[in-house]
Amino acid sequence: QTVFSSLVFVDQADAASFAHNEEVTLMDWGNAIVQDIVRTGDVVTALTVQLHLEGDVKATKKKITWLGQDPNVHPVEALLVDYDYLITKKKIEENDSIEDILTPVSEFADTAIVDANVGLLAKGAIIQLERRGYYIVDKEAAQSELGLVTLINIPDGKAASTASKHKEDPNATKIKSGKGNSWDKPSAKAKAVHPDAALSLPEPKDTCNMYESKHMYGDVAVGKPKDITSMYETHKYY
Repeated sequence: QTVFSSLVFVDQADAASFAHNEEVTLMDWGNAIVQDIVRTGDVVTALTVQLHLEGDVKATKKKITWLGQDPNVHPVEALLVDYDYLITKKKIEENDSIEDILTPVSEFADTAIVDANVGLLAKGAIIQLERRGYYIVDKEAAQSELGLVTLINIPDGKAASTASKHKEDPNATKIKSGKGNSWDKPSAKAKAVHPDAALSLPEPKDTCNMYESKHMYGDVAVGKPKDITSMYETHKYY
């Protein structure tokens, strides 16, 4: 169910982007005009908006998600969890130390207020939080030590979701990588060595890539075709 109320929550990043008298769209509701913005430093603490349902949703640049605050239906608090790669390299080399390439922090968690319907979901349910991504319910509120519904982010394959969240310390000492594994591809400057070089076999003759062989039908050399035919010479019938 969707809760409509005179008191709504919006994302802090959205609120910070608003300007006085700007018209925005509250998704699944309609347009509204921002009349007042209260800030404490860079943080928006309150907004006053006036519904303008006759406004054109196609004319606004900002489509905002929101949550209605109703005395009888309270939004649910949740823990949004995301994970990073366990190591900081795509490929482990022979001279790498596991301790040096382990990701310092591989789990990230943020608290959030989500739709009241999330509180009705069972463990294992998969949902989409608008403008945030897909999540799976890892723990119901009653199963969590914090009393929060735990949602784990599901990567969608896009670059933003597959990129590592680890950021290297610019002051950290960097260790120069070695020559790599024995199975690495040879350098472009490396001279190719024939696999049979150690056998001291005779070199192939002419342009043939195979070793010299005897004629299949005796030792008499067969003459080359004449003129433009690609077959052996034949006599005319007429």
